[in-house]
Amino acid sequence: MLSIPMSEYARKVHASWIGQCVGNMFGLGYENLFIDEPMPHGQDPVWAPWVLDLIRQADGAFSDDDTDVEYMYLLAMEAAKDEQGGSRDVTCEELARRWMHHVRSHVWVANRAALGLMHHGLRPPATGRQGVSPHWFQIDAQLVNEIWGVTAPGMLRHAADRSAWAARVMADGWGIEPTIHYGVMYAAAFFENDVAGLVDLAGAFLPQDGRFARTVRHLRELHAAHPDDWCAARRQVCQTYFHEEDPATKTIWNANLNAAAGILALLYGGGDFRRTLEMCCRIGFDTDNQAATMCGLVAMLVGVEGIPDELLFPLPERRWDQPLNDRYHNRTRHDLPDASLADQSRRIAEQGVATVLRAGGRLEDRSGEPWLVINADANFVAPSEKDAVCYALRCGERENLTRSASGILAHCRRLDEAALERIIVFAPRALLADGVDVIHRQAPEPCWPPPACAAPRSFYGFGPQDTEHFYGYEWPHPVRIEAVVFRVGTLEEVGGWFADPRIEVLAEAPEVGDRSMRGAPKVREEWRVVADATWSPSCPPGDQPLRHAPWVQYEIRFPAVEARAVRIIGRAGGTGNFTSIASLAVFGSPAASGSREGDLPA
Repeated sequence: MLSIPMSEYARKVHASWIGQCVGNMFGLGYENLFIDEPMPHGQDPVWAPWVLDLIRQADGAFSDDDTDVEYMYLLAMEAAKDEQGGSRDVTCEELARRWMHHVRSHVWVANRAALGLMHHGLRPPATGRQGVSPHWFQIDAQLVNEIWGVTAPGMLRHAADRSAWAARVMADGWGIEPTIHYGVMYAAAFFENDVAGLVDLAGAFLPQDGRFARTVRHLRELHAAHPDDWCAARRQVCQTYFHEEDPATKTIWNANLNAAAGILALLYGGGDFRRTLEMCCRIGFDTDNQAATMCGLVAMLVGVEGIPDELLFPLPERRWDQPLNDRYHNRTRHDLPDASLADQSRRIAEQGVATVLRAGGRLEDRSGEPWLVINADANFVAPSEKDAVCYALRCGERENLTRSASGILAHCRRLDEAALERIIVFAPRALLADGVDVIHRQAPEPCWPPPACAAPRSFYGFGPQDTEHFYGYEWPHPVRIEAVVFRVGTLEEVGGWFADPRIEVLAEAPEVGDRSMRGAPKVREEWRVVADATWSPSCPPGDQPLRHAPWVQYEIRFPAVEARAVRIIGRAGGTGNFTSIASLAVFGSPAASGSREGDLPA
């Protein structure tokens, strides 16, 4: 058993929260500025003027995605009560409800994908799973989960397992490993004061043949080989974990890459708060993430008193009498109240006490002072959850008419590389297809979400503004169509989704036109909207970005109709003027004239 005075535990929790807020806000000024090269020699990290403006507006600390999700999780933990009104573990369902209620803006990459999947009925861990989310390997999990380590003081296995559980909200595979490492370091920092010792201690809780365990060992070797030359170590990190990264997971938001940058900053920071913060900024990549996490950790070791005044009081003219004016202003989340930093810290500590007590610990009076006695060997057992939603493909017994189609219909056929360069692309380039024909090569999954599948490639169909986008198939003669199966591709912050899509068929017009010279009627065809189409799962109406999700497979069923062509059509959502598609299949049966299976022309 371990023990710590309650006053010391509360002091470290408060310092950690202040450190995270300082690191997050300061690091924002350097977010993604330094990728191929670090901050130039001779440049010193300072408060960015636009960040200081936000601090002025907030009159204290302001919320950002590196801290506000933890605040959401705190509210979820406080609301989790058993039948007798006592404390219990929060569930994935309760976390998902918080996400869907509070998060309506300021969300990106894996977090955004997870939120969209939640709005489609999925719950963790399905929302972060490979084959379901294209961003399972991105940074997001490691920037929102420090709270699980802070509330598990000294319980390293508990912190590792609970951090892994929470990381699966938006990540999977080696994408969760940095989160585990961070959670253990935070839990250990209540009793361990050496940063290198924390790195090694947490490494023991990683899968030893896993990717991040190997990365941590490499970082320790680099630090030992270049103790006074962080630039040399940084060059190796950039080369190994960015330039040589597998194309399928190569982004500047990669979890392994940014965690490597964070651990490197921690090692070269040497336990000094200011130097650790500066190293996070100098090394670069997604800087505010590394700065928030590593500065929160170091603050536990040095206390609030170890943070320089110019970081705690960045606006001297305001003459605050408490660090960051003891104010946390919410600017990013719906219905998340402003709060006192001290009060947030107190409440986090209360949840830590509740976690310790549930895990077999106790509170003890020692000479009039309460001590927290901790079961250091405690495990975390994830709460039981409902079965995950699954949409089985019901039209699978019908014939796949796509195989006999004579051509693909699309508003564009090739990826517009120039248009792609004009937007910020979060998906790895290797996941994007060069041509629309990819939608035919990728068969629909037998159910959605699939239990396991390879990452599909996506076609980004750019088009002019104020024109509808469409994808479909045509046949040389009418076929009997009963369902369309459409799988969305990856999405970007600025678009990729359809706004109010519909299914149309090219069929004979109700009336017959003029007769030819031989007396045979001229058949006129027109595009008609399919009536009574049912989408499974339901397609979010309108242009609501955060309700759309990548890689969702929709089965669209309707009464059988004879037609020579079919398409999905609608406005491009967002501002990027493109729609994203991974696959499109058509099910039904041949018309009386029959059809033959064959390959589509290239």
